[in-house]
Amino acid sequence: MLRPLLCLLLASLLAAQTTRVVGPGAFTNVQAAINASAPGDIIEIKTGAWPPFDVDRPLTIAAESGAQVDIAATTFQGAPTLFRSATGTTHVAGLRFRNPTAFFSASQVTVQNSTVSFTDCLFEAHTHSFEGALIARTSGVRLERCTLLGSGGPTNSLGPNLGASAGNALLAWRSWVTAVDCLFYCGMQNWDFGSHPGAAVHCDGSALHLVRCTALGPTNSPLTCGFYLGGDGVRIVSALQVSIADCNLFGGNGHCGRAGHGLANLSTTPVLMARTNATGGAGGTPGQGLVGPTVQAPLLGLAGPTLPLAPGQTWSAAWQTLPGGLVLLAVSADLAPTNDARVTQRFWMPAGAGPLPPLQADANGVARLTFLLPPDPALRGVTAFVHAFAPNGSGFEAGPALGGVIR
Repeated sequence: MLRPLLCLLLASLLAAQTTRVVGPGAFTNVQAAINASAPGDIIEIKTGAWPPFDVDRPLTIAAESGAQVDIAATTFQGAPTLFRSATGTTHVAGLRFRNPTAFFSASQVTVQNSTVSFTDCLFEAHTHSFEGALIARTSGVRLERCTLLGSGGPTNSLGPNLGASAGNALLAWRSWVTAVDCLFYCGMQNWDFGSHPGAAVHCDGSALHLVRCTALGPTNSPLTCGFYLGGDGVRIVSALQVSIADCNLFGGNGHCGRAGHGLANLSTTPVLMARTNATGGAGGTPGQGLVGPTVQAPLLGLAGPTLPLAPGQTWSAAWQTLPGGLVLLAVSADLAPTNDARVTQRFWMPAGAGPLPPLQADANGVARLTFLLPPDPALRGVTAFVHAFAPNGSGFEAGPALGGVIR
């Protein structure tokens, strides 16, 4: 089982061109390292606070193992971090995109006409931002073990009960977003009168695939509940396709006003759901768990948390499916957004991915894969992904691609 993975990792390692370091004695900021890099290069960032950057080519950008890396505005006129590579996939790992100062201009993260995979990242919206901590526009975005904080969140407000506009944590516009083991959190909106409640996840004209995620909609203040409504955990304005498995969705508290819904599907496209709890928020008018069309489906999910990839460490994953069901596996060194009529969900497996032996789920519907990565420090910066599919009678259900940058 391990041999195909090792061959893939070695091939990926040989293909990597150059590793560029950001920190003392090396590049003085991330943008300078990007400007000096060729497509496919690796940028490793040491502990520190660094200004936002603009990525116009496919790269791997990762925090050094054990480093705490903050990307945040350093002047009043903050700039966004922008991913806009028209080709290939950019891989980002271990970065914290911060907006801790209420009076700086917003320094949000936007993926525009690009494909980006984020693992172990934090996205924090500005106090006055309505759009989102992470904005995906006509793009493909994969998230694993990430935290997204909408405006008014716990670390980007002026203090308890003093946050401003409860904007979205994630805004997906005409995009395709897959998220696994992620937290989408909106905080409290208070004194930006005339604002509107966002949602932890806002989907507009997009394909959305959530597995083992938690979404908490924004809450209004007891002092201003006559002006604001509670926000939704997941709000779907229009959708190409939405699949939600093994998730918890919560509407925000409306206090004396209307509360938010756990899932508000305003489109005519039914949301496919499996093993998911949706709870409306409390309020003068309580929210509902589910609003709009939904369908229970045999989705391939996860029975436990995902793990980071590190040299010399054991990696494992436990997929949740039907008892005794078959799970087909493949491994790849990169990602490519894919749409196949035989597969219910859009998925990320590129052509030429290497097959792994299939798994059979136990009586509880759990299928587990475990392997040990070689203790070779040269693997740091390499990317690897495991893909899973389960037959559903007429085709296949896709699980989210698991893996990321080895650090």
